[in-house]
Amino acid sequence: MRTRGYRAAVLAGLVLYGAGALLFWPAAAASYAAFPIALFAIASGLGFLETFANPLVAKLGPPETAAPEALARLAATDPATLPRADAAMRLGHTPAGSARAGAVH
Repeated sequence: MRTRGYRAAVLAGLVLYGAGALLFWPAAAASYAAFPIALFAIASGLGFLETFANPLVAKLGPPETAAPEALARLAATDPATLPRADAAMRLGHTPAGSARAGAVH
């Protein structure tokens, strides 16, 4: 990541995701062996996007709001995090590692 940057990783994730999506059409007409290849391409693309898009978006905004925004993005994409996000917003907690993590509320 030091040589290429976050944007290149996000673009690679989009390319992998798109390639996997395009492979589904021929995989439906072909044998079963083509289907896991398409799934692997989509999963790899999503892995790249989930790993590298959050730090990129966090760098775009102010640092003091990066942690709550990341939690809101996570809650919007993963229904299992809704109770945790709701508790964090109601109680005013921020995830560890943010600027206010050590502050007493």
